[in-house]
Amino acid sequence: MLAEDRLRTLLRVAESAYEAERGEPDDDWPAWYARFIVARWRAEPNGATHELLLDDEEHRLLEAAVHAHLNDFGHDEADVLRSLKELHAKVRAA
Repeated sequence: MLAEDRLRTLLRVAESAYEAERGEPDDDWPAWYARFIVARWRAEPNGATHELLLDDEEHRLLEAAVHAHLNDFGHDEADVLRSLKELHAKVRAA
């Protein structure tokens, strides 16, 4: 997750890089900033994330599968169960 202070820093760095590279006004500056910030953040050791793009049907299927596992199968390993519950909550919130 990107913290507010880190985003603020990245915006300042993006502003400097933008001015150095572009040197002129641009109506599409938000797109340039977004690409720049995402690239910089992903390059940081703690910024690595995985992005999973699902269509609506895939999302419903994944949610149903995790939900079914949680409901139908007991699991002795508390860490695995806790992780599945957290994943299920993320999927439901998406």
